[in-house]
Amino acid sequence: MTKDEKAPEESQEAVKSVENLQEESQKEISDIANEVAALANRLVHKTEFNRLIGGMLASRRLYQMCLYELDLLCDETDFKKASRIEGEENLDVQKTLPPERLAFLKEVLINSAAIEAQKPFNENDLFQQMATTVFPWMQEIVVKHNEQERKEQRKGFEEAYLKRIATPVSFGVRFEDAGQDNSGFELNRKQSVCFVGEQKVVHWLLDRISETATGNNEHNVKQVLRLYSSQGKPKVTDDKVWNIPENAWKESAETNNSFMRVYESQALPNLSNPPDLLIVDNLSHASKGLSISSLTTRANDAQRKFKKWSESVGCLLIGCIVLPRPLKANELMIPEYETLKMHNLLRGVATEQVDVDGSPHYKVFVGKYEYAVVPVSHIDEYEPRTIVEA
Repeated sequence: MTKDEKAPEESQEAVKSVENLQEESQKEISDIANEVAALANRLVHKTEFNRLIGGMLASRRLYQMCLYELDLLCDETDFKKASRIEGEENLDVQKTLPPERLAFLKEVLINSAAIEAQKPFNENDLFQQMATTVFPWMQEIVVKHNEQERKEQRKGFEEAYLKRIATPVSFGVRFEDAGQDNSGFELNRKQSVCFVGEQKVVHWLLDRISETATGNNEHNVKQVLRLYSSQGKPKVTDDKVWNIPENAWKESAETNNSFMRVYESQALPNLSNPPDLLIVDNLSHASKGLSISSLTTRANDAQRKFKKWSESVGCLLIGCIVLPRPLKANELMIPEYETLKMHNLLRGVATEQVDVDGSPHYKVFVGKYEYAVVPVSHIDEYEPRTIVEA
């Protein structure tokens, strides 16, 4: 071993010594950083330092504001026209620049400002420039940017609205050839549905639709608005189903605008999404009509006004005619229902009692399709209660 060579033990000790020095140095730096940070936190509460940092913060934000305005200017500028200077030869540029040249142009403009900023300057001149040029320009640009943001926001809302109303609605009821897909479960939002049937069966069906339409991933209903008329409290109280009690919406289809007032006062402040389904439990309660008007005439008049509103907001309308008795066979074929049939998907709601494992059940039919098989008690609990006066 030569005199320049060290034993392995000596080399290891040297390495440990270096590591210890590094650890001590890092600890010392960390301690200093903590002390300085604590001091800085107290200094920012002093007026002088607070104003200083406020000036730094404002200058950085102003720089970001300038970069945003540079992007907007480059997007809207006709470079062929803007590059023309009277008395000088025109540059060979097009109205718009290719992306790579546009990016290079921005870099040139930013770097030219950066180079100019490094030169010596007079604070009085800077203050004068800020007061006479920068602040008035900032005021104009803030107004411009606010309008640009509102424009982009409106565009986003319009795109979302158009996308939503173009999407068919599915809520678990089949409508044979009326749907937009082969299954018949999807309906165009501009269509309207009218259910006719015994009150207890119709109201059971509406609760089932309200519950499953928003809770099933196969359906695309995010918000149900229901004009509720069943007795007692609504059975479906999910946030996605907003129930308006009958005393608030009764006769709300008297005019073309009367329901809008109900919607704005009773529903709009409480909805997290625009309605995809409007359900009217009892159309005959939505319009008084004439004393000689038939049930179907009043229902048709109310359905027509609700449909005008539902089309304007992009939701599907389900209106109901409830009867105090079961729907008769072929009852919807009589002339009284002809007008409703012309403007709506008119479907009867009926039941057939069957035995399932020794227990009485109802088969529920919507139109010609079997919708569900449920215990008799599930539907009979919707039987209207009669109040007997003493």
